[in-house]
Order: sequence, then C-alpha cells, then structure tokens
Amino acid sequence: MSSRASPRWASRALVASLVVAFTAAGLLAFAVPVPAASTTPPWFSANVMVNAPPAYTAYQPSIAIDGEGVLYLAYGGWGGSTTQSDVFFSKSMDGGRTWSSPFKVNNDIGAAAQLEPSLFVDHNRAIYVAWTDSRNGNQDIFFSKSTDGGLSFSANVRVNDITANFQTQPDIAVDSAGLIHAVWTDGRNIGSTGPDIYYANSTDGGLSFNPSQRVNNDAVAAEQGEPAMAVALDRSVYVVWTDPRNAVRSMEIYLSKSADLGTR
Repeated sequence: MSSRASPRWASRALVASLVVAFTAAGLLAFAVPVPAASTTPPWFSANVMVNAPPAYTAYQPSIAIDGEGVLYLAYGGWGGSTTQSDVFFSKSMDGGRTWSSPFKVNNDIGAAAQLEPSLFVDHNRAIYVAWTDSRNGNQDIFFSKSTDGGLSFSANVRVNDITANFQTQPDIAVDSAGLIHAVWTDGRNIGSTGPDIYYANSTDGGLSFNPSQRVNNDAVAAEQGEPAMAVALDRSVYVVWTDPRNAVRSMEIYLSKSADLGTR
C-alpha cells in the first residue's frame, strides 16, 4: 500500500485546515477590540446656570473637583444693595447638573467689594478660598476655609502683612501636609519695583499667615501680575506670573521655585 495520501484525503485535510484557520481568525476577531465610533457634536453637555439668589449676577469663577467627583465653585457675585459685591460658594454632587444654594464666604456686612476668588480643595475635602477684598479701604487678600463641605466657612483672615496701595489677583494651593500657600499681585512697592508678586503661607491651618515675601527678583519698575501656583508631591512650590521686565519683548512668563516650603 502506498504511504502517500489519496487526493480525496488530501482535499479533506485542506478543508479541515481551512476550517481551523478561519475559526482561529474568528476567535481572534473577538479578542481584538473594535475602535469606538467617532464622537460627534455637541462636544459638551447642555449649559447649566450655576449662580442663584442671593448671587444675582456672577463673575470670576474658580472651580475644583475632588476624588469622588464632587464639583466645588467659588465666584464673585452681586449680593444686593447692602453688601454689594461678595464671594459665593456652591457645589454639585451630580456632575454639575444641579448646584447647592450659594453661600456667602466673606463675613463683612458693609458694601465693600469682594472679587477674584481662588478656590482649592485638598485630599481631605477641606475647601480653601482666597479673594481680593476692599473692606479696609485698600484692596487686600483675605482667606477662609470650610471643613464641613461648604456648610460653613471660618472667620475671614487677611493674608498680606502690608496694606499700602493694593493687593489683588490671588491664587492659593495647599500641600500634602496641610501647609497653605498664597500668592498675589502686590502694589506695596509702587514707585520702585512694583507691582510685584508676593507670597505668604500659613502654618496654623489658616488662622494667620506668616510675613509676606517678594517672589520676582528684578530691580526695575515692571508691572508683574497674574500669578498662578502649584505645589509638587515633594512640597516644592512653583509660582508663575506675567512679567514685562524685558521691554524689548514686552510681556513674558516667568517662573520661580521654592524647595524649602516658601522660606526663600
């Protein structure tokens, strides 16, 4: 008997091989993810108005989100003829569809202007707010925090130590150990190097702030402003701002870092 397979058996073997190959290919098709269909407009959800009475008008929002997806918002708003411009807080537990009633953060009762809030939420869901405040005649930086989810806020504390001229445009951050950092545009040195970028921190949870220090190191009367800050995992502090010290190129962005918790 010949050891060679007959044409019939060869044909059956070929068919069997093709069946196995196509089956494997089919299974492979199930294993390879199919690209999702391209998204189409609209790219964002329906717009939701956040502010509500007593914030009759609103502006200058600052927003944050925690690890559970809760949204936190601070903004300036018109609080009525008695208190006029105030800082309000609201939060959303459902991804921004609905918002809590506005809570007035500043605790003065006069018609002073409170503007430019900056909001930060830490890993314990404590809420920190800094803003520009004219309750004392000049513009200062004030601070308050909430440890109960925004149901109440602490007594307002002035951040800047020198009140000459003006202090505006605050930004705030908190590191992993609870050290509170604040930067702002400061007019105390108008006529020499100002406006400048100043910094202060709080080592007692915001009950008081340590002496302020100048961040920009130029010796000319350039108008530094619009500071922003971030704190790294190693607690290094980074500050950026707009800076026109090089008049040839007009406005630029400068950066400075502190690796010793803002000591220098």
